[in-house]
Amino acid sequence: MSQAKVLIVDDNAHVRAVLRDVLGGEPYALLEAADGEQALQLADEQQPDLILLDIMMPGIEGDIVLRKLKERENTRSIPVIMVTALDSDEQVAVCLDDGAADHIGKPFSSMVLRSRVRAALRDRVMSDADAQPAAEQG
Repeated sequence: MSQAKVLIVDDNAHVRAVLRDVLGGEPYALLEAADGEQALQLADEQQPDLILLDIMMPGIEGDIVLRKLKERENTRSIPVIMVTALDSDEQVAVCLDDGAADHIGKPFSSMVLRSRVRAALRDRVMSDADAQPAAEQG
């Protein structure tokens, strides 16, 4: 199996660097986007296995990016974990209702972030396997 591709989306270069460092020891190919437009383009072109997405960004904000990803056929099944300072109960509920797989508040625990990324990728693999027709499964 090839490396899982994880797209990190945050307008703050320092936050992207921290996320890179936290996930750097894991077997992932890391991609980065600094804004919503770039995130949508990379999601279309690279088909990442997981997206870590901030909400507050210039241009297209992360909540709109999430909705657009979930509307598009080719990106709908990509799990998205919102990684954001907006962590009120209402904001978490909106993200989950809009299709996010998870929500992690900033500042975050490195251990929790790595565990939630692994869980989302594991769930994606299991869901992809369930989606295969029975004849293909063996």
